[in-house]
Amino acid sequence: MYCHRKFGPRSKPRLWYNSHLLERSIRWRTQRKRRNLTPEFKAKVVLEAIRGESSQAELCRRHNISEEQLSKWKGQLLENAASVFESSGKPSKEATKRIAQLEQHVGRLAVALDIQKKVLTLLDETDRKDEK
Repeated sequence: MYCHRKFGPRSKPRLWYNSHLLERSIRWRTQRKRRNLTPEFKAKVVLEAIRGESSQAELCRRHNISEEQLSKWKGQLLENAASVFESSGKPSKEATKRIAQLEQHVGRLAVALDIQKKVLTLLDETDRKDEK
């Protein structure tokens, strides 16, 4: 079985079984797991590249990433850099709605607590009168 004449024959497939041996799937030997890199790691690498402490090629070799990927990360950082300096003093619409709901809930609880306090004081007064 040939993938493409440029690349030559595919490697043989392997059968993989899950822990209960109920399902089986075919994986090619060339299939790799994707790495999930954290945003902190990406920011660190991009900042190193922007500072010019080392060349882009050297950074890519050291961190085992492609130069295209590093260029994409740089572009994303530069596109979103303006959002860092946006004023965050105004809460979003969703946050203001949530705050209003919570204030209403606190108001209802305060009223219920006042009613319970009044009932308790009235009951205490009636108990004192009955004891006399």
